[in-house]
Amino acid sequence: MTGITRENSRLNYRATVVDYLTKHNSPNDYHILKFGQVDAEYIYYYKTVILKQIISADNFFRKIILDYVKFITGFGNRNIIVCGSNMCTPIPNWKDLIIGFIAKTEEEKGEAYRDLHNLTYENHNRHILLFNSILKEECEKNNIVYFDTTEECFDFEKFTLKEKYLGRCNHYRGGESDLRGVIDQNGDNLYGVETYITFLEKILQTL
Repeated sequence: MTGITRENSRLNYRATVVDYLTKHNSPNDYHILKFGQVDAEYIYYYKTVILKQIISADNFFRKIILDYVKFITGFGNRNIIVCGSNMCTPIPNWKDLIIGFIAKTEEEKGEAYRDLHNLTYENHNRHILLFNSILKEECEKNNIVYFDTTEECFDFEKFTLKEKYLGRCNHYRGGESDLRGVIDQNGDNLYGVETYITFLEKILQTL
């Protein structure tokens, strides 16, 4: 989502979002912008591991969040709602997915595995919690509606995702890119419905 903060993003993301928000601006139009998963799960590690930038997670998150807030407030009152990041799904290869995203060569992959050797599932999720807490704080300061589903989906005693939300990739259950294949494979047309119900209920409670 960082592309919306740049005038000339590679994917022309900002122009696409601006055009959509401009065209859909009636009092009955509501827009949910979901921030954080890519920033906290991938971009931070790309900056620090691959690009060797020396920056704390706190400072990195605050900078991009302030850019997000500036983008949103620039639109005035357009019923924009902000959703925080999902937590990391505890699949066995969660760290492999991070490295596969940030490293493009075998040399970079080897370096990333060495640098992230001590990164634990708990510490990784604490980065996500930090991102969400800063995002919520800045949204409240600027009268932007914020919500996330962390309390509903995450077991803080076990410090892991609750079982009914466990997916087969780095997305919550029901958010798999090959969802149709997953449903066909297990024969459950309601696969992942808990995730969608929880998301919708939280939006309604927030509004």
